[in-house]
Amino acid sequence: MDDSYSPMAADWLFDSVVEYYYFNSRAVLNGATRLDRLDSTDQSVALATIEGALRRYVALCDDDLLKKLAISVSDDLCKTLADISMWSASVTKYIRSVYGTLFDRFSERGVTVRYVIDNTYPSGLDRPLRLYPMAYPLANVIYVCPHQVALQLAWKLGRFTDTIPQRPDQLGEEIVEGRYIAKLAARRAMEANRHLVYLEIDYETGDFDGVIPVESGANTIQIYRNQPAVAGSLIQVLSGQTT
Repeated sequence: MDDSYSPMAADWLFDSVVEYYYFNSRAVLNGATRLDRLDSTDQSVALATIEGALRRYVALCDDDLLKKLAISVSDDLCKTLADISMWSASVTKYIRSVYGTLFDRFSERGVTVRYVIDNTYPSGLDRPLRLYPMAYPLANVIYVCPHQVALQLAWKLGRFTDTIPQRPDQLGEEIVEGRYIAKLAARRAMEANRHLVYLEIDYETGDFDGVIPVESGANTIQIYRNQPAVAGSLIQVLSGQTT
């Protein structure tokens, strides 16, 4: 351990980068809980320590290891947001410091992630329509969901101003235009080499045309998920796969 760190800062230096984000260990909630115990000054030191440690780790990764890390981080962020049971200012800070730092470093190294999800939400749409649009940008990832775009169109018409629809068919009037606008937004993100999550909650054949798979460079990682985002679930890596 580097003696230049204070004991408090040293508590945030982990043996492995995975410990900062690992879904199975509930890293985000545990990290946020630890932040809650600190005053604002010590929180700033803790977050700066985390960000510095992550930057140093990524700098040591060769290109193949960096891609493997990007796949792991992207998938654990998806599972974390699908599972998280509470939200607080400390959760916001932790996600921004951990995932935001990692995705920024991926971009600096020329690696871009496109993560496309085909999942349904029978228990309600609060996560895809309320939580995800707020959470993914904290990680410097663009989030696009046709039904979330459709909800914004509904708001302009005075619908669902006080509630979140809980079934996809409740946005049937707006979804055609919502999908069109969503694909335009995804295309802009791809052209700008931005990290992208594209979520379809009521998939029909052709809904991912032009989004995935598309021709891309060797450093663009295209990931497809059609299983619920839980521990042990599988993804398909369609491009950018390492050996």
